[in-house]
Amino acid sequence: MGLRSLANHIQILIDGKQKQVLSLDIGSRYIKGLCREGNTIKSAFVYECSGEKPKDIVIAIKKNGFSNSNVNIALKGPDSIMRFVTFPRVEKTVLKQSFGYELGKYIPFPPDSVYFDVCVIEEEYNKNESLVLLAAVKKDFINGILEELVKENISLKEITLTGVSLLNLFLSVPNKKGNSALIDIGTDSTTLNVIKNNIPYLSREIKTGGKELLKKISSLKNISLDEANALLIKNEKPEELLEIGEEIFLGICEEMRSSFDYFEMNTGEQVDNLYLTGGFSFINGLDKIISGAVGINVNSWEPWNDLKISFPENIQSPKGLFTSALGLTL
Repeated sequence: MGLRSLANHIQILIDGKQKQVLSLDIGSRYIKGLCREGNTIKSAFVYECSGEKPKDIVIAIKKNGFSNSNVNIALKGPDSIMRFVTFPRVEKTVLKQSFGYELGKYIPFPPDSVYFDVCVIEEEYNKNESLVLLAAVKKDFINGILEELVKENISLKEITLTGVSLLNLFLSVPNKKGNSALIDIGTDSTTLNVIKNNIPYLSREIKTGGKELLKKISSLKNISLDEANALLIKNEKPEELLEIGEEIFLGICEEMRSSFDYFEMNTGEQVDNLYLTGGFSFINGLDKIISGAVGINVNSWEPWNDLKISFPENIQSPKGLFTSALGLTL
C-alpha cells in the first residue's frame, strides 16, 4: 500500500456511480469532515478526538451518518513526513523502487516501518537531478486505521497527507503569480509550504500552533480550554486575542522567516505573497501582525470563494478548519 502523492497537482477522480465520498482531515484535536456534491458542500462537521485516533475516525464517520460512504483521509503529525528532495534523474517507472534503496537518508524513521510514495515535481531541476516529493507515514498508524475501518465495513478510497491536500487545493485555484507561501495554522503545529511559480518547492512543519494560544487564554482568564476555544471562535474581541497571542504568533513568524531566507539563498528569489488558512487563522488583524513581522503581503485564503463552492448556511465552525478536507474533494 502506498500514499497517493502530488504530481504538479492531484486530481482525485470520483465515479459518479459510486457511493458518496466523505473527506476527512485528521488533526491532532479535531476530525474535520466534508461531503461535497458538485459546487455544494452537503455536510460539514467537526468531531473532537478522545485520544485513540483510529477509533475516533470510525466514531466520527458513524455519528454523522456516513457509514455507507467511501472515505478519503488526510493525515499529519509526528507519524508522518512530507519533504521535497533532489534525486538522481531516473525513469518514472522505476522511481519508487530506486528511491526505496535510499529512503533511510531522507526520513527520521526506520525505512521498513513506513509506507511511502514519491513523485517527480520538476524533472529537470538541475543538470542530473529531479525535484521529488516524498510522503511517508508509519505503518502502525495506517494499519490501525485500516483495521478499524475494515471491522466496521467502511470503504477507504484515498489516504494522503494534509500538506499534499492543501497543495492540491492551492494549485487548483488559478491566477496566483510569483512565489507564494501557504500557511496553515493548526492546533498543535503550523504547516508551511512554499510554491515557486506554481511548483511546490519547500514544506515544513513548525511545532507551534493554536493550542499555545488556547492555553494562554485559559490561564489568563481562568477558564477551561474548551471555554477558551469557544471564546476564540466567537472572535468578539480580536484586539484582546491578538494581544494575548502576539508572542506566540511572532514566534511562528520567526520560524517562517528562516524558511524564507533559505528559499531566497537557494533560489535567488523572494516570496511575493503569503496565504493564510487553518482553524486559527481567522482572528481579525492576524494578517497584519504576520505581514509586519515577515515583510510580505498576507492574504486570508478562502478557496471556497475562488472555486464558487457553497457551505451549509448553519455551519458553526470557521470555514478555515475545512481547507484540507476541501482539497480532498477535488
